Amino acid sequence: MSPDSAARTHTPLALSADPAAVLRCVSRLTLSANRIGCAGAARLAGAVAEGALPRLQFVALAWNQIGDAGAEAMAARGKL
Repeated sequence: MSPDSAARTHTPLALSADPAAVLRCVSRLTLSANRIGCAGAARLAGAVAEGALPRLQFVALAWNQIGDAGAEAMAARGKL
């Protein structure tokens, strides 16, 4: 990849004034080691189920405190 194409890839997201536009472009999300608990996992799953991250294909949630209840909430939403 040339430096010019790398710059074009990152520039639109970096300069976007619309956070929703950025979320629509996210395909991989790494939230490992962020102290996310059951409530945070449920909120993330709800946002994904409601279409906040339509291109999301991968989520890393290692080293959080999601627990069984959080995992069940995520599974119930069916998108994560």
